[in-house]
Parts: sequence; C-alpha cells; structure tokens
Amino acid sequence: MCSSDLWSENGMVPSGPAPDGEWLRRVHLDLVGHVPDLETTEAFLADKSPDKRFKAIEKLLNDPGYVRHFTTIWTNLLIGRATPQNISRPALQKFLRNSFGKNRGWDKVVVDLLTAEGHYEENGATNFLLSHLNEGAVPATAISARLFLGIQVQCTQCHNHPFNDWKQNSFWEFNSFFKQAQRVEHREYNEKTGRMDFSYFELTRADFEGPVFFERRNGVMEVAYPKYNGVEVSPEGSIDRRKELAEIIVSGEKPQLADAAVNRMWGHLFGYGFTRPVDDMGPHKAPSHPELLDRLAREFVKSGYDLKQLIRWICNSEAYNLSSRFNDGNVKDDPAAGETPMFSHLYIKSMTVEQVYDSLLVATNAHKTASGGWEQAESRRQQWLQQFVQTFGTDENDRSEEHTSELQSPCNLVCR
Repeated sequence: MCSSDLWSENGMVPSGPAPDGEWLRRVHLDLVGHVPDLETTEAFLADKSPDKRFKAIEKLLNDPGYVRHFTTIWTNLLIGRATPQNISRPALQKFLRNSFGKNRGWDKVVVDLLTAEGHYEENGATNFLLSHLNEGAVPATAISARLFLGIQVQCTQCHNHPFNDWKQNSFWEFNSFFKQAQRVEHREYNEKTGRMDFSYFELTRADFEGPVFFERRNGVMEVAYPKYNGVEVSPEGSIDRRKELAEIIVSGEKPQLADAAVNRMWGHLFGYGFTRPVDDMGPHKAPSHPELLDRLAREFVKSGYDLKQLIRWICNSEAYNLSSRFNDGNVKDDPAAGETPMFSHLYIKSMTVEQVYDSLLVATNAHKTASGGWEQAESRRQQWLQQFVQTFGTDENDRSEEHTSELQSPCNLVCR
C-alpha cells in the first residue's frame, strides 16, 4: 500500500519485516488493547505456516477483546474519560458494544449518534449529544465535525478560518442542524429529603425553525440557515434537521465521513495519520499519501463502511508488517521530529492507560480469575484508570488528559 516506488522516490529504504514477537505484540495492542498471553505467543512463534499473520488478524477481529477495545476508544472520544455529570457511560458503551459486536457499518453508527432521541439509558446513543448541547450546541457542532468529518471548525465560530475554506458563516450553518436537539431533565420528588432530585435525561426534538443569528467580529449581526457541503436544508420547523444532516453526511461516492474514518483508523494503527492531527483535514493540510487515502476511502464506502474490513486491509499491508527498528536509509522518517511520515517503519507508540491496565491483567493471569460480568469488570477498570489520569475540560467539552505525576513513568515508559 505504501509502495516501494514511493519510498524510493523519497530516498527511503524501508525497514525489514517485524519479527514475529514484535508483530504479535503490536497487533494485539492495536486490535484488542492488551499484550498477548504466554500460550498465544508460544503457539504463534512455533507456527511455521506462511499465512499465520493473516489468521492471527482474523482471530483478533472475532475476539471479544476487539469489541471492548474499540468501545473504549470511542467512548473516550465521544464523551471523554471523565464522564460528564448525569450522563450514562454504561448506556453509551452498550450502544457501541452492540455496534462493534455486530460490525455495523460506520455510517449507520454515526447516523444513530447524530439523530438519537429518547431516554438516556434506554437509547445509549443519546449520551453523545446530551454531553455537548450546552452553549447553544456549539460544543456539539465542533466535536461532530472533528470526530466524524475530520475537520476542526471550533475557531470559526468567531472568525473565518485562516487556512481552510470554512468561514464563520459555515460554522453557524452547521450549528443550525443541532438547534432542534433538546436536553430535557426529568426530576422526581424525594420523600426522604423533600427535594426534587435528578431522575433522567431525555434527548428530544425542540420546536425550532428559521435561521441562527451570529455576530461578526465587527459587531454586525448575520443569519445562517442549515447548510452543509453545498446542500441547503429547509429552515421550516417541520423538517428534522439532524436527520437531514445525517443523510447529507453519508451521501455520495466518497463522502468526507469516509476520508475521516480511514485517516483516523490509519492513525490508530500507525501512530500517525495521513494528516497531523488526524482530525484536521482540508485543503490547508494536504494528506501525505493522497492516492492511498482516496483508494482506501472509496473501497471503504463500497464495503458498506465495514470497519473490520478496513482494519484487515491495513493490518495485512506491507507497511504495517515492517519492524519499528529504523535503518540508515530511513532514519529521517521521524514524524516525532516534525518530518512527514513515510511509514517506512513502524513508529513507537506509548500505551494508553487502558492498555497498561489490561496488559497487566494478562501478564499476571488475573484476566483468567476475574469474577463478575462485563459491567462489574468495567467498573473496577474505571476506578483504577481514574488514579492514572487527570482530566481537564476544554471549550468544546472535549477532554484533555494527562497522566498523574505519581504514576507518570509506567504510562510513558511502556511503549508499543
């Protein structure tokens, strides 16, 4: 996929194939979120069949750990590691587990997240938007564009973007799609305390029609009607704007949704995407491998947005199978030093706190003796993870995490 012609054109000599042990550890961390156990490692090293890596990938894609790992990844992306107040993390996780477990098309998952309605525990998908509807749905606008379209638009709420083609009115046109999303808080009377206590959140459709009003930096007030990617939607109240937006996002031979998903998955598996960061795509940041990105995105759409198939393509590629040890011919292929990634060798990645935790369980065989169901295990896991992480909110309701000083070294020193 990253062909030898491209490497030679850039004066690169790719590293050799990764040794079996290195590759097995890598693919386990990437696909199921923990190191392989001793029995798996010994069996793989003893296997002499030429297709054993392909078979290992297939086995991992059908392992329950795959569902758990990607549920963790996307729960953290959608609502952060620190669960917002009165948001049901378990319900969102259940929605994601069902989606990844059934290998639902990524387009369908995104549509559900953008159009969800109902009780926050009965429909777990509602928790995404419920977490970001404050401040006139500005956070929902920014994080939806970033996660699903790979576009950072948060700065355009106040001014035109200095590099890409998103202008201030573009932000508010996109924002207007979320104006009908309404968070309703239900309370019940508590006889013991004599107070009305929180009962549950519900995501409903608000009675909203017409434009959104926003202010230019010069103080001039303007209006923005629902519009995305050149498609205008009627501002009438009878039109369900979120459903209209979802339909626009998934339409076409190769929508931005596909580019963003491919770029993020490539970044997950290699440590770097075709753009840096993976969620800042656009004409201001040309992808490092435009033809490869385009081909993968088109095939991804043809596959029905099949995430497992996308992973299968990437993990079976020549580039993914290379060693992380560089040579004299590719030492300059170092994105950490600011260079454009050429993927002539695998880049070292720090383990996430979840990978550290789950790998410790495997290394000590504790995963074989754990009792209780998924919910109990996840509760214990979350309690432990919070000791590792300090979480800071951002203006977009996003979460910026840092490892705590007392436990800094385990996370930073355990690399992949």
